[in-house]
Amino acid sequence: MINKITIVSILILLTYASVTFGQTDKVIIEKLPFCSDKKDEFSPVYFKDGLVFCSNIGKSGMVSYYNKEGVGQYDIFYISHENLIKKGGVKSFSRQLNTKFNDGPVTFNSNEDAIYFSRNIYVKSNKDGDKQEINKLGIFSAILQNKKWKNIRKIRFNSELYNVTTPCLSPDGKRLYFSSDMPQGFGGADLYYCDLNNGFWDSPINLGAEINTEGNESYPFINILGELFFSSDGHPGLGGKDIFVTKQNGSDWLEPIRLNSPINSVFNDFGIAADSLFNTGYFSSDRDGSNDIFKFNTINHSVWFSKQQFTNQYCVELSDSEFSGMDTLSLEYEWEFHDNVRLYGKKVKQCFDGPGIYKVKVNVVDRGSKKLYFHKKTIEIQIEDKEQPFINSSDYAIVGEQVAFDAKKSNYPGYELMEYRWDLGEGTLLSGARINHAFNIPGEHIVQLEVVLKSEENGKYNKWAVSKKVMVFSGVHEKELYEKKIGEENKSEVDNLSRKIKISNLYDTDFDDGNEHTYRLQILSSKHKLPLNSDVFLGILDKYSIEEIYNDSDSAYAYFVAEQAELMSLYLAFKEMVSVGFSDAHVKEVVLDNPAEIALSKLSKRYSLSLDDVFDSGSLLKTNGLLMINKLVELLKEHPDINLGISVHTDNLASASRNKSLSQYLAQRIANALIAKGIRSERLNPVGIGEILPIRSNLLEGGRKKNRRIEFKVSPND
Repeated sequence: MINKITIVSILILLTYASVTFGQTDKVIIEKLPFCSDKKDEFSPVYFKDGLVFCSNIGKSGMVSYYNKEGVGQYDIFYISHENLIKKGGVKSFSRQLNTKFNDGPVTFNSNEDAIYFSRNIYVKSNKDGDKQEINKLGIFSAILQNKKWKNIRKIRFNSELYNVTTPCLSPDGKRLYFSSDMPQGFGGADLYYCDLNNGFWDSPINLGAEINTEGNESYPFINILGELFFSSDGHPGLGGKDIFVTKQNGSDWLEPIRLNSPINSVFNDFGIAADSLFNTGYFSSDRDGSNDIFKFNTINHSVWFSKQQFTNQYCVELSDSEFSGMDTLSLEYEWEFHDNVRLYGKKVKQCFDGPGIYKVKVNVVDRGSKKLYFHKKTIEIQIEDKEQPFINSSDYAIVGEQVAFDAKKSNYPGYELMEYRWDLGEGTLLSGARINHAFNIPGEHIVQLEVVLKSEENGKYNKWAVSKKVMVFSGVHEKELYEKKIGEENKSEVDNLSRKIKISNLYDTDFDDGNEHTYRLQILSSKHKLPLNSDVFLGILDKYSIEEIYNDSDSAYAYFVAEQAELMSLYLAFKEMVSVGFSDAHVKEVVLDNPAEIALSKLSKRYSLSLDDVFDSGSLLKTNGLLMINKLVELLKEHPDINLGISVHTDNLASASRNKSLSQYLAQRIANALIAKGIRSERLNPVGIGEILPIRSNLLEGGRKKNRRIEFKVSPND
């Protein structure tokens, strides 16, 4: 029950804070009934369904040591939760820990079986111990055994030269925060921390200039969300000591935020302890003439440490590396999206309707006709909303009009959204998934939204906050002019925010999977088997041999006319097939699984199959040719169940008949070399193709050299 005096004082403080400082949290506070008017109670911490705190209850003025203010020394006390609403029930916390000097404040580990507490270094009355200048405050630890605190030990960096006090242990027990006036600080007392390393506390680290000032910082308290509360008389405040909150951001700390009234006041406010969501907690204040402990309950919350809201963009920039040797004058990339949208180029931008998984076909097409040459791959792009609270509202408003704010698009997979907290500025704090608000002042307003999350996996709570700018105008005309002015700027910003995706960074390229590949030119597919002498193939049988392969995946027969190790080497044949009516002709990549074909593919890559590198001008085999012959012999002996086709091609510099006879002669020379090594002639099929199947243009020597080539193909000899 709140007594009348407390109610009056709170109302006075609320009014004063509202008039003087503008914004007031919707917080209810009450002084705990057990607090006395003449003694001090402060620095509450949670312990076993109650509070542990410091007080000079029971201390008389006849003590051998006073603090610098001349106030009697403090001991550590406990009060249970059920006694918090009563005037009595305060008990001494531990006979083992309390001395006749200063004891406390304290902090506990999460299991509540280890304590770290502050007290004077010397606790026995003697000539030296009675001298304040050498009896500094230090931090000590103890463990709970058989309901008694034992093994009291000092922290190694306690010193007779300076104070080390107000400890606070992090929830995981791995970091100890405290206040100290040790040298090389920023002012009076600074906040420090040390980390637990292999069972020992490392050297203290100053929290830095963002936290510490020329004044005094002390009474740290950190919650499970990493929010660090502390008291300071150096940061701008309402008066005396005020309570601030900060949070670590990488190796730095965010700029501290002062808690608003009625928690802070024109008096000294310090020593806070609160639940992780800041719904309820306790703090110390001397606003009633002595240090007392107040309980608070938050009705509507201020929002701390919000980050600028990320504008969800459903646009991506796609790029891919070109195939080695790809002729970009003849071929180009095609990106095929849903709804038959096609974009062309090595790099494209595409916007999607919203979150989802989208399939994109990456094709290589003929630059002139846009006909499919080769389907490289189909990829899936997952477009997601950023995991963040999300403020859905108009960016502009007019003074006095109701603006709708919606938080339902906040995106946190795996979490249940428990609360929505709004800070709309102008002293307005609201809650709810959907709210309305009318701004009274024109200008730029920062709207903040904080969501409270509950993990579906472990039930733990967390919270995150974002902010968004809303421009408020005096009238409609002013608003319309502004919208028109920034329209193009926003369009440019959207382009810059496009998500960049490089396909080769996300997916293995076709050449790096460790398999041997080849490329085949498919001219048609049929659900029914076609005779190879069918009229369908009549126009090409004089130049090409037709190969039939049954495809189990689509239950169809595929018909191929050419095969090459390089993608571009099939382009001329592709153009020819399209021109004679095979409009669906395209190249397919095939992963080789036949051991003999794999071995032949590796051999072809190792040894040059250019006629210029295999034969000299007198048609004798060069070193490269002899080595190639030896490897072919090994291949044929290792695989006695295969035959070897030997095709020789030329450029078009000589007559067609001359090229035909020359190619036949060279094909036979290769066959003879193999026969001389013990390969039976019936396993060999040497064919001179001549100039009729070029893989490059014969206009330049580079292309002609590519055309002067040898091709091998294995087939079963049954």
